Amino acid sequence: MYRRYLSPLWMPAYSALVRRVLVIVAVVVGLSACTHQSAAPPVVVSTSTPTTLPPPPNASGVALPVTRGVTTTTRLAIQGGSASIGGRATDPSGAPAAGALVHLERLVGDNIATTDVAVAADGTWRAGGLRGGRYRVRGWRVPDLAMTSPDIFFLAATESHTSNLSLNRFDQLAYSFAVAPNPLIYGEAANIALRINRRVVSPAGVVGNHGESGVLVTLTPNSAVTLESAPAITTDANGQGFWSVRCVALGSGTVSVTLATGEVQVYQLPACVEPPPPTTVPPPATTVAP
Repeated sequence: MYRRYLSPLWMPAYSALVRRVLVIVAVVVGLSACTHQSAAPPVVVSTSTPTTLPPPPNASGVALPVTRGVTTTTRLAIQGGSASIGGRATDPSGAPAAGALVHLERLVGDNIATTDVAVAADGTWRAGGLRGGRYRVRGWRVPDLAMTSPDIFFLAATESHTSNLSLNRFDQLAYSFAVAPNPLIYGEAANIALRINRRVVSPAGVVGNHGESGVLVTLTPNSAVTLESAPAITTDANGQGFWSVRCVALGSGTVSVTLATGEVQVYQLPACVEPPPPTTVPPPATTVAP
């Protein structure tokens, strides 16, 4: 077999060439290994400009055109039907309440329709041409008669309903009596107050109390107290009158109040008691040495 040998003169050059090839191979292998490793994700830098919305337009200064319109309201009616309500109105004695007024209210939810009817001399009254529904009826006469509770019922569309009204009297005088102090103290002065109210029916049918002014009233005590002011007084604008008395006997007593009309009211006085013992402590006794 034929063999080819390198000349010994070429050996150094050949060795240098081999070394260079090995270095190049090592570099190539290293670069190939780096390409197979996981690389960090690239950083993306946005170069776009942010979007800013413009402010909404200000329309506060814009004048709006005036539009003409019609306001509509629904008013509850009581007339315009085929029903009727009637009856008699009487005072506590059963006599006709001539001159009284009957007030009718038709109730539908929160709405109220009203009408008034005068009472005739014989006490009769009647309201016709009414619509059906729930009704509340009451009567009064200024200044003395009124009802304490109304008559409430349902009226059919074509019904003729009877509602007889009994009115109470409210023109009496009412008396309020007060004494101070209570109890009375023996030997000391006390005050007596009297208020006279008259119950009056207003034009709206409301009963109220009003002080009866200008009423002549005379106070008469018994032996338990003595008067220290004039016995006869006239009530003031509030219907009040005052007396000053003094307790002169232990125990209870009474006073009588007489009106100019002759009417007499008798009131029980609080008991008259001994005055309380003194609460002051006497000063200590002083001893002077001889």
